[in-house]
Amino acid sequence: MDWKGPTFSWDTYSYSDFDGVESLYEEFLSKGAFIVYEPQIEEMGNKKWKEFAIKDVDGYVVVFRGSN
Repeated sequence: MDWKGPTFSWDTYSYSDFDGVESLYEEFLSKGAFIVYEPQIEEMGNKKWKEFAIKDVDGYVVVFRGSN
């Protein structure tokens, strides 16, 4: 398998809808969160997924993801 995702691991995923991911990103960004990676869009079949990740104060990487 040819993995094109991040080269690091994450600790948990949290799901929202596609547009909600952007809203969450903007909120985290405005509050000074440590952004691991900015929103990315990936196509899988007939769906698009958007996701970004933050690192919390304990060092855990949390990914926020949503599809259309």
